[in-house]
This record gives sequence, C-alpha cells and structure tokens, in this order.
Amino acid sequence: MAKQIPGRLYSFPAAADHTANQFKFMVVDSAGRIGLAGAGVAVDGVLQDKPNAVDRHGSLMVDGISKVFAGAVAIARGANVSSDATGRAITSATTDYIVGRALAESAAAGEIIPVLITRPGRLA
Repeated sequence: MAKQIPGRLYSFPAAADHTANQFKFMVVDSAGRIGLAGAGVAVDGVLQDKPNAVDRHGSLMVDGISKVFAGAVAIARGANVSSDATGRAITSATTDYIVGRALAESAAAGEIIPVLITRPGRLA
C-alpha cells in the first residue's frame, strides 16, 4: 500500500470531469483550471480528490509524498519519474521533466505508488 506524507495542497477549479484522475499528475492551464498532464511535461502537482465537473474544485499536492498511478512500464525504487500522456508516473527519459522520485520497491502498470514530488527539471 502506498503511503502519503502530505505537503502543501492548493485548490483549483477543474477544466473537466476528473473523477477518473485522482492520484495523477496535473497542470494548471492559462485560465487557472487544472487539467491532466501530458507526456514529459512540467507538472504542477498530483490530484488528491475527484472533482466531477467543470469548475468543481480539486486539490493538488505540490510537494511531499503523494500516491501516484504508475504508467505502462515497471518503475524501480529510486527512479526519477515523469508524466506519461495520461498523467501517470513513468521512468524519466532524457527529454522529460523530472517531477518526482519513486519510493516503492517496484511498480507495475496501474499500481498506486508513493512518489516524492520534486520541482520539475530536465534530465542532464
């Protein structure tokens, strides 16, 4: 079971129904609404709840240890992670923004893992 150690949480209106996006990486758009993060982008946080309509507020954890869904490829403990095209954690590639570090021993696709959220930065 993934553990959480919450850091700062901020509330934003949703850009869409995010019922299925709890524990996925999100970005804040130019209108100030949260949307699902794309592949390799800098993210603004991890969605902690399930806003079910446009303009319903959702909570983003922007630092701390959050639960995050793992993407399609196994992730090793200590691996730098990035967002895939559906906001799930994957092992970072050289062109991706690093948005966290996996803390689970290993994770398969679809599992919820603990991720230490970090400031976005590119791989060297």
